[in-house]
Amino acid sequence: LHRGNLRFQDAEVGVLRTAREKFRKNFMTLLNEKYYFWALFPQPQDVETISKFVDDNFKKLVGRVFRPDDLSSYLILALEKNSIKDSDKDYREIYDAVNTAVAKREMEIFNVKPQDLWSDGKILEDYLKDKSKSGWGNKDPR
Repeated sequence: LHRGNLRFQDAEVGVLRTAREKFRKNFMTLLNEKYYFWALFPQPQDVETISKFVDDNFKKLVGRVFRPDDLSSYLILALEKNSIKDSDKDYREIYDAVNTAVAKREMEIFNVKPQDLWSDGKILEDYLKDKSKSGWGNKDPR
């Protein structure tokens, strides 16, 4: 009887693992289809710089930017793909705010994939090392 319970528990764990993997895959597919993501690295990378940028641009960024955790030295900007048009006023304001910060060397921006965001976090550090990945990517309306 005890041995049968172990097999049942193993099967249950396998089902849960498979369900989690399927959910994650479907969720990543949804994010890829619906959103563009950028990692914003304030310069210098500290909480004060992040707070100042968010405070200065709060109305433009609310609901579109988040910090993965309290210790993160970067922000994630997420915009719906169908909202990224040069004619979209909200998008233009966000774009201009970020570009102003980049021009002042207060910020570095990198186009990222959802898979990179929800990994162990080390991938994002690699973006800073490879400056060729910086910028809006092919999502720049200009």
